[in-house]
Amino acid sequence: MINEVVFDKLLSPIVEEQNNINNSILRIIMKRLKYIKESDAKKFTAEYDDDLLEIGELTKKNLRKMIDEGLNRICEIAYTDCDRLYHLRDIDRPKKMDRWLLSDIEVFINECLYLYKAIFTQYYLMVQVNGVNKRLELKKAYKTIMDQAQNAKKSSLDFDVIMHNTENLIVSNGLSVKVGDRYFRSDKAISSILNQSLVDAAQLVYNYVGEELKCDGIELSAHLMPAKDHADCQGHQFTKESWRKIQNGEDFEDVDGNYYSGFERRIGELNCRHLAFPIIVGKSEQQISDTALNKILDAKGVTFDTKTYSRYECLQKQKQLKSDMDRAKTASELLKLSGNNELYSKYIQRYNSYKKAYESFTKLCGLKRL
Repeated sequence: MINEVVFDKLLSPIVEEQNNINNSILRIIMKRLKYIKESDAKKFTAEYDDDLLEIGELTKKNLRKMIDEGLNRICEIAYTDCDRLYHLRDIDRPKKMDRWLLSDIEVFINECLYLYKAIFTQYYLMVQVNGVNKRLELKKAYKTIMDQAQNAKKSSLDFDVIMHNTENLIVSNGLSVKVGDRYFRSDKAISSILNQSLVDAAQLVYNYVGEELKCDGIELSAHLMPAKDHADCQGHQFTKESWRKIQNGEDFEDVDGNYYSGFERRIGELNCRHLAFPIIVGKSEQQISDTALNKILDAKGVTFDTKTYSRYECLQKQKQLKSDMDRAKTASELLKLSGNNELYSKYIQRYNSYKKAYESFTKLCGLKRL
């Protein structure tokens, strides 16, 4: 079945591309600040830069293509994954998906691309207006920042001192997008949205093939360091009725008669990467042995800075430290472009601190470097 490695391989380049968009736009802004700082402010116009528009449109178009390809790829992998089901039914799996499945996939992907376009059409940037931090649409934020820089240039006070808060807000918050009534960093938003879309796309194929082959149960996928709520039942097989109960939060049992209490978070939602692979109860062999599943559950946690972490929490902590480290590094690179040495030194120190913690924690937990 599809595992964490497959998801990460498809997700990582798209998140990286989104980061490239963010950094390209922010680099232009920081370079403009340095230009105003070191030259005659009267020669600079605060009109929105065409370069920003061009970067936004070209890279978003490229991202849509990458998302399309990633979702199609996960569907192909899921379809190939169904070989053993066709074998149980003594049927050769068709090399190509039938037109009805392809149509369902096309509709699903188009919905995902529409959602991406709707959310990522507008970027937001945190700026300070009359002493109050506000998120403004990128175009308005850009003009506000440039106006502040020009006023700072004309002031008798030090330019970096005046622009300190503005530049700190830029590098610490990055570009955001609006989802409903809430704002999220654009890299975090694309990661969360696409992760869910990849899970849903694979599940769409599994569900279709399961119905076509008249499967009467499912087997939950399993992965290392699962969240506590889904850990005990991962890798087990269930009838369709039990699967219905699982997704409705009711108590349920597996095909071997083991009972479980219902849980609030549905399988495959809210960052859950578990998949329900269709099976023929009594014929489909469990893909991961009970011994291997118990080994995952028996993995011990670690204590770091006086706090004890489960294996799942170890992975989440590692990801957070890696994210903090990368953001501090990006912030320092941006501040080097603007020439704000004081803030640059601050973020270099922050980067080194996060890097040390990340490396120590990764080694302590025996995790692979991200």
